[in-house]
Amino acid sequence: MSRGPSAHELDRLLAELPRERASRGFREQLMTRLDGPPRPRPVRRLLAVVAAAALLVAIALLFRPAPTPDPGNAERWRAEHRSMMAELEALKASLGTEPVPVIYLGGDEQLDLVLDLAPVWGLEPGAAGVVPAAIGDPERPRPRTADQRQGGNRR
Repeated sequence: MSRGPSAHELDRLLAELPRERASRGFREQLMTRLDGPPRPRPVRRLLAVVAAAALLVAIALLFRPAPTPDPGNAERWRAEHRSMMAELEALKASLGTEPVPVIYLGGDEQLDLVLDLAPVWGLEPGAAGVVPAAIGDPERPRPRTADQRQGGNRR
């Protein structure tokens, strides 16, 4: 089983290869390059271009003309504000009271979840008309389960 040339044979084969020779003027070109100023690297050049572009954008933003206000636009906003305030006053008048301090959290056909904020507002609990219901309260009718609606009575 042959594993290729031995180390001695490999050294001999490498020694027989022709030697690489530098081209004419290589030494002078190399020394001139080493003695001269360093060449800028591509990364530095890219950073310089990006910095210059950012500076130009900043200058352009600083010296752009100021936008002229549209007088009709402000009047439209004022009219919209008046309209919304009139609608709010109409809603308050239709309720006949101050806004109710509750947050509706959600629910379904059988249960509505409401958070009473009356204690947070400094009012008596239940001032908003929210009546707390305890789970398992015998006074409160229990909702029917799906089995009870279908005629079965499992517990």
